Amino acid sequence: MPSIETSWPLAEPVAAQKARPVPIVTPPLAIRRHFLTALGVSMLLLALLLDMADLRIDFWQVSSIAYGAAAALLLALRFGLPRSGWRHAGTVAPFATYVGLFTLISVMGAAASYPVAALTHGYADATLQRIDAALGFDWLHWYRLTASHRTLQFLETAAYRSIYVTPALLLWCMARAGEQERAWRFIATFWLAAVITLILFSLMPAVGPFSYLWHEPIRYMPESELWQQGLIPALRTHAVHAVDLGSCAASCRRPASIPRRRCCISRRAGGSQRCAGRSSRSTRRCCCPRRSRAPII
Repeated sequence: MPSIETSWPLAEPVAAQKARPVPIVTPPLAIRRHFLTALGVSMLLLALLLDMADLRIDFWQVSSIAYGAAAALLLALRFGLPRSGWRHAGTVAPFATYVGLFTLISVMGAAASYPVAALTHGYADATLQRIDAALGFDWLHWYRLTASHRTLQFLETAAYRSIYVTPALLLWCMARAGEQERAWRFIATFWLAAVITLILFSLMPAVGPFSYLWHEPIRYMPESELWQQGLIPALRTHAVHAVDLGSCAASCRRPASIPRRRCCISRRAGGSQRCAGRSSRSTRRCCCPRRSRAPII
């Protein structure tokens, strides 16, 4: 008896449908996918901002090459350790991923601050000062207090230079505990904070409270120093064309291309005043010119 074959596929038995494996999207996988997509979009926006500001990233500076070497090392740890059979590979491999992404976000955010500053107009220091006054925050009082106590200066410097230590410790603890979701959420939150900071900076560009408020001889140079008042106008007039990743990763400090003499200039309404005296250690560190790496040209 001839068999009857249909021209359309027959439905599979219910038992076979239930037996077929269904891909499961776990929370760590979902947050990772969304974050990496957002990070890719951020890279495209960074390239667009650099082009609009007539800036380029100099990948051939020594410090930039060092970042490339560090990235290669982290990639080797991430993909090489799981195959090595090392008992700590399950901790070090994800930690290398977390550190690499955290560093990438930091460098991208610092690099993006250059074109963002170049595309801004005016300064919001007066408005920010009024906000501080409304909140009861007296910046000059706290500066004078810090300048008068070496212990506070040491604590300020230690806190400022250790801003990446705490995240590294947290990410290590998460990697060791296998808390992938928490780690990815932490990194994604840091990315979001960087984006919000850049948006706010574009709306409120400022030279900083030290440049805006202090009009006396400089008794103590904070870690933030005074480079904004020289760099922001240079970016706006397109006098700066190249950005070195090694310098911009520490852009919260003074870029090395800004002469150290300029860092000691405190603007006032009628002109400028160079910091008087070079007897103190902080003043010598600020005022004495020295050969720099010139990462920004």
